[in-house]
Amino acid sequence: PRVPPTRVIIMIDGSGSMAGRMGGRTKLELAREAALGFVDGLPPSVQTSLMVFGQQGDNSQAGKAKSCSAVDVLAPMSTDRGRLHAALEQVRAIGWTPLAAGLDRAEALLAASATPGEQVIYVVSDGEETCGGDPVAIARRINSGRTRAIVNVIGFNLPSGEAAKLAAVARAGGGGFVNLSDEA
Repeated sequence: PRVPPTRVIIMIDGSGSMAGRMGGRTKLELAREAALGFVDGLPPSVQTSLMVFGQQGDNSQAGKAKSCSAVDVLAPMSTDRGRLHAALEQVRAIGWTPLAAGLDRAEALLAASATPGEQVIYVVSDGEETCGGDPVAIARRINSGRTRAIVNVIGFNLPSGEAAKLAAVARAGGGGFVNLSDEA
């Protein structure tokens, strides 16, 4: 049964490929816009948080270690939408894709819950894990562990192999996956 969420985390991919374009805009611009629209549509009592993963170093081999350890909470869990709006402007497309590390950090921000779906993580990414982590295992742990949170994944124009990997993350997290193929 569907339950209304009480806590929502938006996780945005800060990898360099998010600077790529879909139509006339970057994937990062589209992600920001979608996150704003989604969060603004939530009831005011729902706490939200914004995280970015991979937004340090750069997407070269030399910058990989720094980027793969970069998971930043830009807006802590709060009902204050203004903080999240301001934080979205700080998201940059820079590094690699430490999705597993991001999910691990997101889980730490959530409370224990006996109600599946009361807490939700939305991952917005244009690629698979590139830092050696296992996001499927972490999503499964999140969904079946102390938080009982659902992990949903929104992909941007992913080739079929990468789409399948991100769909597996969403399935393991008890959530849904969508692969957007155009700006609309």
